[in-house]
Amino acid sequence: MRIKHFIYDSFNNPWLDGGQASRTHEIYRRLNNNNEITVYSGRYPYSPKEKKLENIRYKFLGWPSSNFILNKISFSLESMNYSNDCDLLVKDVSAFSPFFPKKTDIPTVCSICNIYENHALAYGPVGIIAKFYEKIYPKFYDNYIVVSEDIKNKICQVRKGKKTNIKVIPNGVDKTLLNLKRSEKDYILYIGRLDIYQKGLDVLIDAFAKIKDKTDLNLIIIGDGLQKYKLEKMIKQMKLEQRIRMVGRMNGDKKLSFISNSMFLCCPSRFEGDPIVSLESFACGKPIIASSAITNASSERSIILKNLNSNNLAKKILLLSENKKLRKKLGDSARTFARQLTWDKIALNQQIFYEQIIKY
Repeated sequence: MRIKHFIYDSFNNPWLDGGQASRTHEIYRRLNNNNEITVYSGRYPYSPKEKKLENIRYKFLGWPSSNFILNKISFSLESMNYSNDCDLLVKDVSAFSPFFPKKTDIPTVCSICNIYENHALAYGPVGIIAKFYEKIYPKFYDNYIVVSEDIKNKICQVRKGKKTNIKVIPNGVDKTLLNLKRSEKDYILYIGRLDIYQKGLDVLIDAFAKIKDKTDLNLIIIGDGLQKYKLEKMIKQMKLEQRIRMVGRMNGDKKLSFISNSMFLCCPSRFEGDPIVSLESFACGKPIIASSAITNASSERSIILKNLNSNNLAKKILLLSENKKLRKKLGDSARTFARQLTWDKIALNQQIFYEQIIKY
């Protein structure tokens, strides 16, 4: 099976390098050797034109501009020239990474990991266009892979009864995480892109300011993004430099070490899909404090914030940090849940769905 997968994000992309890029790589590296896989991603400054990682060939399209918006537009335009000569097209679509539809007889799957809805408007004028696009692109695709039931329901609402072949295939974790030893040090974690609005980092920083005199806990922030310096300024203004440490982007064993030695993770997103980082936390036997936007969280393995505000989050941080028995109970349940969602199982489900699309 010759697969061409179009996704703007990729490893080392200075603006993103997020969960969608990780998901794409983790699934395709596990597909059998009978597949010829090419992933097309957006070029960024100093990116190569092409590289190969394991069994996946990556090609980078568009202008290597330092302007984020122009970079995305050029990727979308150039990708139209490569949508041929394969057995299956897969397009990772989001409101802020649009594709310009091109009529083709090649079976096509639309992959969706997030839906913005009104949250798009928080990003200024470009958000108006993004929200409009989010209502348009489902009209051009019949086959979908989505990461949650919530996204499935929203796509079906937009499709308004049109015949839709849609499969929920959530994100996963590497099975090696399930056997990592866990311990606890005096810190809690945030891991993810430094997008203050989406990830609720303003709420997290404000909540931590409210409890700094009530606990010896520290907060470690792992991640990078366009709003790094704005976040640093926020931390400095609240005089939290000695209690909050930003360590930048991190992957592999270093990141896993931080997770397995933390007390728990905080995921106060205003909107989200099916975040990989929460699954990684679960696999390491660590609970999370999560907003209701985190679809893979539940009261069996998480503390859920029904109302996302700093006062509520501050109370939950103190509650979980002061109750070791509760942390262990939630962490044990979290690890059991994660055993169902290894990347090996996820990749097999995706392979089967691809084969069904091609067959019919």
